[in-house]
Amino acid sequence: MTHEEVYKELERDRENISRWLYHQMNAQRRRIIKCKRFPLNIWFDHTTPRKVRYLVNTVVYEKKMAFMIAVYALRNTKEGIAIYVSWTTGTNEIKPMVHLPHQIQRYAERAGVKKNGIELIKHFLERCPDGQDNENQDIVGKSVRYKGTTHLSCCIPEGVLLGQMEDNIYVAHTFITYDMCGEIQKESFEKSRSKIVTGKDYYKIAKPTYFNV
Repeated sequence: MTHEEVYKELERDRENISRWLYHQMNAQRRRIIKCKRFPLNIWFDHTTPRKVRYLVNTVVYEKKMAFMIAVYALRNTKEGIAIYVSWTTGTNEIKPMVHLPHQIQRYAERAGVKKNGIELIKHFLERCPDGQDNENQDIVGKSVRYKGTTHLSCCIPEGVLLGQMEDNIYVAHTFITYDMCGEIQKESFEKSRSKIVTGKDYYKIAKPTYFNV
């Protein structure tokens, strides 16, 4: 199944996920109101009737239930778990993005993350909520040469995702730290990284409170 075919299947789950999440948030309303520290980070794990597993990360900013929701579909492959994401930009344009298992593994190795499986995936997604440049809402940045291959870059706080466009889908193949970049690349990437880390929507800086559902 191609990435494009996977996204068509995921689109059929959209209504199911929306209804399920609405009931989940209502069920947690009382606990949220009683919480004394915000932002509040809640992870939901859900498998739809189509047997697709989703991780849903909900960040609640205040007692009035102002929140941000990110939905991630997980697909088992021979290499491991691939993550499928659809981002809505500031212009309401939906941009799909796939994180391949190799990219997640390289992230763990090169960023020094001592986790694996679902906990590693959650850690990565919390540190890389969208990979967007908060100023221009672009997911994919400049072309960059790495080990003889031209990649499209995507800056995140801990480094750079390198990937390709496949059927209008950005597929992240690997991850490098900023220290692994050349001097010219490093200067260019640092500008994008600064926008991401200091952007008003980058809630990780606030060290959110977690609770289990």
